[in-house]
Amino acid sequence: IFVGFVVYVAAILCVELVGSNSSYPSYSSRVEDLVSTTSGFNNFQYFGTLIRSMFTLLSLITLSEWSTITRPIAEHQPGVLIILVIFAMLTAYGVMNVLVGVMVEHALRANADFVELKAAKHKETQMKIIDKLASTLADH
Repeated sequence: IFVGFVVYVAAILCVELVGSNSSYPSYSSRVEDLVSTTSGFNNFQYFGTLIRSMFTLLSLITLSEWSTITRPIAEHQPGVLIILVIFAMLTAYGVMNVLVGVMVEHALRANADFVELKAAKHKETQMKIIDKLASTLADH
């Protein structure tokens, strides 16, 4: 929920700071220009609407399109790069931290189950020895 909130807030910020900035050389909100991948960086294509901005930020969380998106922004609006770096640090590393935490929790739970099973087997072995000893003593 926290990551979703951070993405939403950052998307609003990016729409206002980057997406609506018509000073970019390839800025265009025309549909024909949005599907063309041969033109330069079209900031409206990545940050023009809230949905576009959220989708772009979700791809930045995985760091998959980092240089494609941030390099033109760094050259045109260097201050916005600071916001994107902070966003990436909060979300990408936060998501990784959650994933590592889940894996460690599962490993600890599996280890506890293994220790419990080992103790139960040891107790069962001791009970068999006690039963054999008791039956041997009862026969004499």
